[in-house]
Parts: sequence; C-alpha cells; structure tokens
Amino acid sequence: MQYDRNNVRNTFESLMAHSIYGFPNDYPIAECYENGEKRIYSRDEYVAKIEAIAAALEKELADVEKGRWIALRHRTHVYWLPVFLALEMIGYKVMSVDENISGNGLARVMEMGNLAAIVSHAPLNMEGLKDVSFEAVTAAETGKPEKVCWETQMCVCTSGTSSAAKTIVFNAEVILQMQKNIKNFIFASPEVVQSLWNIPMNEARVLVTLPMRHIFGFEVPMIFWGQGCTMVFPKNNGVLELTEAIRRERIWFTYGVPALWKAIFRIYQNKCGTVSPETFREFFGEQFTHGMIGGARIDADFKNMVNSTGFCLSNAYGGTEIGGSVSTGYFNTEPDMGIAGEYSGVAMNGHITKIIQEDGTIVDEGTGELAVLGNKCIYNGILEHGEFVPRIERFGEMYRTGDMFTIKDGILFYQGRCSNMIVNDSGENIYPEELEEDFSLLETMTSQFCFIGIDDEPVLLLHTADCYENFEESELFAAIQKRNGELPHYKRLASVMVFRDPLPKTLKGEVSKKDMLNEIETRSKLEDAMREITMKGKRKA
Repeated sequence: MQYDRNNVRNTFESLMAHSIYGFPNDYPIAECYENGEKRIYSRDEYVAKIEAIAAALEKELADVEKGRWIALRHRTHVYWLPVFLALEMIGYKVMSVDENISGNGLARVMEMGNLAAIVSHAPLNMEGLKDVSFEAVTAAETGKPEKVCWETQMCVCTSGTSSAAKTIVFNAEVILQMQKNIKNFIFASPEVVQSLWNIPMNEARVLVTLPMRHIFGFEVPMIFWGQGCTMVFPKNNGVLELTEAIRRERIWFTYGVPALWKAIFRIYQNKCGTVSPETFREFFGEQFTHGMIGGARIDADFKNMVNSTGFCLSNAYGGTEIGGSVSTGYFNTEPDMGIAGEYSGVAMNGHITKIIQEDGTIVDEGTGELAVLGNKCIYNGILEHGEFVPRIERFGEMYRTGDMFTIKDGILFYQGRCSNMIVNDSGENIYPEELEEDFSLLETMTSQFCFIGIDDEPVLLLHTADCYENFEESELFAAIQKRNGELPHYKRLASVMVFRDPLPKTLKGEVSKKDMLNEIETRSKLEDAMREITMKGKRKA
C-alpha cells in the first residue's frame, strides 16, 4: 500500500505515513514475546499485520454502519496499535477504554459514544453492543481490506472508576501535530542528544510501559518510531519483568508513572546496595541513559537518588485533554530559583501557557491556575449520545487545567490542585467526593467524617467518641476495612485518623476540610486527642 503524504493530513492514515512508513522495509520496528519466544517485526511485516487485522475486522463488522464509534478494550499489547489503525482504516472511529471497565462505567461510555461494537479480550454481553474478540482478529496473518476509507477521529475515554467517565475527542490532524511537536522538542534537547552520543538510532530501543489507552501511552510509540527507534514489548507488565527487560533487551529509553520508576530504582538499590553511576551502569548496562516520568509532583528523595546515578530523567506534566504534555524538565538540570513547588520545566508541544490569578486576571507569569490557549494541540471536543460537540463551542478557546502553578522567567513550578482532587504516584485521579459516595455507609455509623489527601494518598478523618478507645475492634472499623478492600487498589485508603472531639465545621455544618491539616497538627501534639490507623502500610502512623 502506497501513501501520498500530501493527502493524508486529516485522517489517521497520517500516522502510518509519518511514523511507520519512515522505516526501511526490513527495519526492526517492534519486538515482543509470543508463546515465550521473541518475535521481531520488520516494517513490512507490521504493516501486513495491520492490513490482515483490518480484513478480519471488516468481516466481523460487516453489519455495522461505517462512521460509528467502536470501543477498544485491551491491555497494552504489540497488536493494540494495529487494531486501532485497522479500525480507522476501514472507516470506524475508535474509543479507547480501560481494559477493566465494566458495569456502570461501560454503560456510561456506551451512551456517550452511541457505541456499535467493542473489540475486547473477553465478551461483555451488553445489550446493543456487538462483541468482537481481540484474540480472534489479531490471529489473522494474511489478507487486505476490500475497502479502505480512513476515519478522522479518536476518543480517549476515562473509565469512570474514580470520577464520572469523560470522552476526550481528538481529530487526526491534532494528534499528528502533537506528535511532531513532542518529537522535535525531545530529540532537540541537549539532554537527549547527549544520551544518544554513543548509541546509533538503530540501537535506540524503547521499552513500552504506559497503557496505550492513555493519550501519552498512545503517542509515545509513534513519536519514537518517527525518529527510528525500535519499540520493545515486555513479557508482562510486572515491575520485576520491566526491570529485567531493561537489562536483557538493552533498553535506551522508557517512560512511566512515579510509582513504576520508584519500584525500578528500589529493585536496583536492593540488588546493588550502593547507588552510584558505576553501580547503575553495571546493573542496567551502558546503554540505559534516558527516561521520562509522568507527573507534576515528584518526591525529592527519589529525585536526588536519580541524579546521584547520572541517569537522565525528564518529568513531563500534562493531562489527557492537552496531549499529555504541557511542560517538561530534566532532574539533572533543574534551576535553583528559590521557588516553592515542584519544578515542571518549560512549556512544550507548542502550548501557550497563562496564569489565572485569584481575581480572574490572566497574566503571563505569577501564581494561579494554569491555563492553555491559542493552540492547535488541545482536544477537539466531547461526545454526547454519539454526536461530536466541539470544545470551543461548549467551553471556549482557553483550557483550564485545574492545577495551580507558578511561572517565572518562562519556567513552570507545580503548586497543587485547585480542587480537592488527589493525584497519586500511579497517575490516577482520586476525588474526595467519590470516596464520600463509596463510604456512604458512614453516614449512619458516625456523626462526622471526610476525606483529604495527605502525601498524595487518600485519608479518612472521622470523629467518634463511642469507640475511640477500641476503634480497631469496633464494627465501624470492620465496615471501613470491608468497603476499602472492595475499591480499586489505587482508591484504597492509606490510613484512618480518628478524633476524640468534634471536627471543625463550615457554616453549612460540613467538616471544614481546609482547616483539617492545621487541626491534625494541633491535635497530634495533644495527649490522647487523635489516633492514626494505617490501612495500606504507605504512611507511618
């Protein structure tokens, strides 16, 4: 199949033309393990696989109208992108959803996207939703679709497990522009240029880690393909395998959330004892010189550990709506500007950043809510009952991030969330209001309770005089433990703080969350005024 690069900008054929088709025919584009054996895909083999999957999907979806939204529900896999591209190739728009989504979350996204079918690892048997087996269609080895009619939109859909599900729609030309911008920024940076001094591009191997249903996990393979890198898929996503894969597969670069990086470095430290450039190179190999961590808030001790090894790690900040990347910085070149907050680097991806101050004034520098505007690299709209609703028509040109930042001399420093939302090390958003619904049973069991984030973990605060002394043996605590164990792992409580005396209230009679950190500090100094019971072992009571 031949591509005319001048005529593909507005469809997802552009991703094929500007990433995969930049390789020579026999270039090793992807490596994976199938049935325990390594398999290497050349460019031609990978394209043939995409076309074979497209032909299989064309038959499976013969009774589904072109232009409908089809959900893709599967963990990151060497065939995830081929399925995505195959669906777009034969005229369907793809909504990527959490591989664990089910029940109410799935019903919600079905409604929003007016979904016609779902390609998944297991049948869901949802009325009105056609099940297509991921394993069956990816088993196809030969064939080409009868009719190629590339689509123009994709949707990154949040699961609805930690808040109401959202549909974030991108047009193909926006995805392409974002990938070009990010690629140019990354590979032009002195840090990346230096990390590649002794590594030819055909040996620049990238380990795939982030879920491809996330916007940055979707973008990274094609960004790095466009530069000539080989994407390496691990045997599984366990941290031990990922750490070993870096060593075994001679990985140059990988990327992930803070929790993953901390686990990888913890394994290294436990194995080597001493943290130094010498032990790091001995453990991981000379070629492992660069990585990217996603998240605004980075633990200072961890940052110091990374810098002590000489490893080049950049921190990328950005949400789904803004392409997963608004700013990036490098731990080893962080400027000493004496500004409180987490260093987030400089604006990237062509984003124009502004600060909305408390009085609503919009300025270039200062402290306030970070906003992005005047840019073609922001999401295009949302879905309502399968219909596309343009972002600018509904929300205006400016995108408000919901994050507090300080900008000085063009450098960004993260200060925290505008709302009470908790962002943990796994990159998951946890809303206290959602936890209040999850633990609604407490409304009849205790007079006062609320949830706040401490050290980026959810903590339950409650007042009880009846069972304060023997709280761990009470029915109240048993009910909390039971409900906590039923939640997704990232939403589970780190601890419960129990107060003997009533908590401060707002004028509405609710617990005053803004006063609770001071209240905790005050009461912790008093004798027998509060107790903390650790739930997950992440906080020291």
